[in-house]
Amino acid sequence: MFMGCIGRGVPTVILDSPSGMSSDAWFLVISELSKFTKVCYYDRGGLGFSDRPFVNTTRTDSKEVKLSRAKPFTTERMVEDFHRLFTASSDQKKPFILVGADLGAVNVKFYSQMFEENVFSLVLVNPLDEGMFGASNNQWIKMWHNKLVSFQTLQFLAAVGLSRVALILGVMKLPQHWQSISKETEVRQKHLLCKPAHLSSVVDELFFANESLSQFRTVLRVKPFPKKDVSVISSGIYDRNLAPEVNKVCG
Repeated sequence: MFMGCIGRGVPTVILDSPSGMSSDAWFLVISELSKFTKVCYYDRGGLGFSDRPFVNTTRTDSKEVKLSRAKPFTTERMVEDFHRLFTASSDQKKPFILVGADLGAVNVKFYSQMFEENVFSLVLVNPLDEGMFGASNNQWIKMWHNKLVSFQTLQFLAAVGLSRVALILGVMKLPQHWQSISKETEVRQKHLLCKPAHLSSVVDELFFANESLSQFRTVLRVKPFPKKDVSVISSGIYDRNLAPEVNKVCG
């Protein structure tokens, strides 16, 4: 798995990215936070420059059987990878300040439930709501499905080599919020748009988002959320082209 740390000081701040995004999502935040303390960032399994999660297999009667304690692209597995990365392989100083956006916010909350002693405080940026895929949120579910289909299309284009051609010709561009990035980050993002494995992982994260939220709800029933300092940051920006119920979930 890819990770990086910059700056000095305590507590260590660890950043967990939004759904389907690499650690480049934090490129502006990292440089500012590192002026005050140590900041770590990473790519979840399969995203960016991290390998796709490994699933153990065995053969029984000429049949290959997959052995996995949790689906690779749910929050349970992501938190397991996170814990190994920051406490076993790199052993960062604890307790952490965990910052998570979108699906990353679900992950840091889940981590706090499992490893309460390792967490100092939480910052949740536009966190996914545990009930966002409920029956009353049809418009939101439809928008999420359209997002999933869009990335499936990008995955296909990357697999057949059309993404690279489209970027060279200027037909395909990076998302609007990447306009102010450095040239190096822009090159990385273009590379990821041409990388089928990355886009496949994006699709898988989006596909299993509801299960990730279900896993967090299950943990809450077993153990109350720990008494930690939690800050929630909402964008407060609404899209007039979206239905009111969708904006309500987003906000």
